[in-house]
Amino acid sequence: MTPSAAEPAFEARWSPRATAVILSVWVAVCLALTAEPLAEHIAYFGERLGSVFAWAIGATLLGLCGWAALYLRLRERGLWRYEPRLLAGLAVAMVAWASPWALVVTALLFGLCYGAGSAALDRLGLTPPRPTARLGLAAAAGLGFLVLLLIPIGMAGLYSAGLFWVLTLAGCGLWRRRVAEIPALLRSLEEGWTDTVAAQSRLVGVAMAFLPAFVASFALAAVAPAISYDPVSHHMPAARHYLEGGRLEPLPVPAANFSEKWLFTLGHSVGYSYYPQSFEELLTFVWGLGGQPAAQLVAPLACALSLLLLIAVARLAGVSREACIVGAAAAFTLPFAHWTGAIAKNDYPLALFQLAALYAALTAKQAGRREWLVAGAFFMGLSVGVKHTAVFVSFPVGLLLLWELRRRAQPLRLAAAMAAVFLAAGFFWHVRAYVLTGNPFYPAGAARSVSTTPAIDGTTPSRWTTHLLYPWYLHFDGVKVMESPSGSPAGFYFLFFAPLWALYRRRQASANEAAVLFVLLVFYLYWAYIWGVLRYGLAPALLFAVLTADRLAAWAGQGRGSSRAARLTLGYCFAFALLPTLMLEVNAPQLAWYAKRLDREGYLRAAMADYPAIAFLNGRMGPEDRALSLNNCSSAYAVDPARFRCVRYEGVFEPDLEEKFVEIVGQSDPSYLVLPVNPMGGRVRRLLTGRFGPPIFEDGHFMVLEREER
Repeated sequence: MTPSAAEPAFEARWSPRATAVILSVWVAVCLALTAEPLAEHIAYFGERLGSVFAWAIGATLLGLCGWAALYLRLRERGLWRYEPRLLAGLAVAMVAWASPWALVVTALLFGLCYGAGSAALDRLGLTPPRPTARLGLAAAAGLGFLVLLLIPIGMAGLYSAGLFWVLTLAGCGLWRRRVAEIPALLRSLEEGWTDTVAAQSRLVGVAMAFLPAFVASFALAAVAPAISYDPVSHHMPAARHYLEGGRLEPLPVPAANFSEKWLFTLGHSVGYSYYPQSFEELLTFVWGLGGQPAAQLVAPLACALSLLLLIAVARLAGVSREACIVGAAAAFTLPFAHWTGAIAKNDYPLALFQLAALYAALTAKQAGRREWLVAGAFFMGLSVGVKHTAVFVSFPVGLLLLWELRRRAQPLRLAAAMAAVFLAAGFFWHVRAYVLTGNPFYPAGAARSVSTTPAIDGTTPSRWTTHLLYPWYLHFDGVKVMESPSGSPAGFYFLFFAPLWALYRRRQASANEAAVLFVLLVFYLYWAYIWGVLRYGLAPALLFAVLTADRLAAWAGQGRGSSRAARLTLGYCFAFALLPTLMLEVNAPQLAWYAKRLDREGYLRAAMADYPAIAFLNGRMGPEDRALSLNNCSSAYAVDPARFRCVRYEGVFEPDLEEKFVEIVGQSDPSYLVLPVNPMGGRVRRLLTGRFGPPIFEDGHFMVLEREER
């Protein structure tokens, strides 16, 4: 039960004066700690675009802070009523300007999945009361059904754009009454906004002042042709391969005896399509409907749905409406989360299913219906079908489900049903990998789930200090925890507001919040021990952001001085978060492309070092030719991803690795070889003298060699 406005949900543990002193000192320390990262991020733009641009970035941040102060006054005159419509309109307009057909296809996908999921939930009597939960949960269920349906279709070799259109139109027609509910639910969301006092909060106003900048950056990154490593080397090549071949079969690896050891030494991109492929299936489906621009919007759609479910879970946990709004905004603007939602990565689809499973577990705890436990098992299984890292959250959520299971009649029978649903929803991919390779986790191994792995920068963390050091790294040494040029990929939201957890406590315990905190604690102990990549903890980070916002709202509600301090601190966090977000998502050629001064080809050549060599090969390779590349893995843009395979290695190329790569070249027998223009590529080229001729293409990044006639 959410406490009334007359009785605040939180109370300070100490006197107002002591609380104010502690927070003042903490904020001052944080400002001192973040001054250098702030200067470094501004200098980043100056180094690449000139000192004038660095000054412009700094002035823009100051301008945004001034705008936030002005906007707080403007919105009090009634502008706050239109904020959801204005933000949604900005996103839709920006996508429509660049890719109108992709927007239409995404709307059809949402309608199809919501229709199917809503019908299934209603049939089981699992109708969430709030529109946030109904939209998010039904669409998540529909996406899950689509993923499972695409498996037998792909195994039968029936993937085609025509069939995908038949499924889409038939589904939208079959569930047309459900699809017709969507506008009414969206209006309900807007009415809920205008009918609540929380939306008029000045703390909410600070978030609304900064959100347009984040929405614009998000839309730009979502619609521009993909250039990030994972989308162009893992996800999109697999989707293209499935669609063009019509069959759900893995991409070939460069050599038949390419062992697990070498896969993870030289780079696992070569065997990625043996992993769980639910996300890639969705990309395949949408690619068939609307091409690459539409496929790139699958992850942004999952991001939007995840935020709806985040609010739904938070409300079950007793989070106030004001904190839900501020927390969802803070979650959306976490730089790493913002970036991974804007590009074609599988982290948000994973988070969507994880949040749906947690919602089902919490609802089962309240409602007591057995069907919610089965639904939780279903969503948890779907998360396992996205990627192996689902285990970090599946484990504690599974414990919640089992805890609730003990209170039900015939628990063994129910447990068997849940296990069957869980396995059916997520473990096809493991069975497939076992049949093809003899290893259900290929190209990984089960040992990776219990052993500490190296940090991204190559260092080896100590398992005894990792839980203490990880928070420091994600704020000040981000290259260890994420593939990012920013040292602060999480921003500073968690840093500034961490003491609020010690300074404020709930007046009345919330069992659901305790359950969520249990999930977060068990997740962190497991994930940090393994040394998980930051984005692998996406769903927990979103949850922690909104729970922290509940304490932030309590601070802001302690009086005028506290409210002003809370707003200023939150504004600083938003302003800083924009810098790593822009570093990750926006570049000068992208702006020129969006302004239609560059076409797709021109943008890729200007923004992507890998592309010119691939474009050259696309015009030269014959139907039977194959290419092998070292460190140019952007096979999404190759003429055929199955015939352009890559080995990726970062670090010192030791002699044994050189010999291994030469062995791979011999076994793969490529017609063309792509090597980096650096000492590594030079040494490999010398080792292959007599087998490949001089470069037939070379730029500042890569060279292309052609096999000598034999």
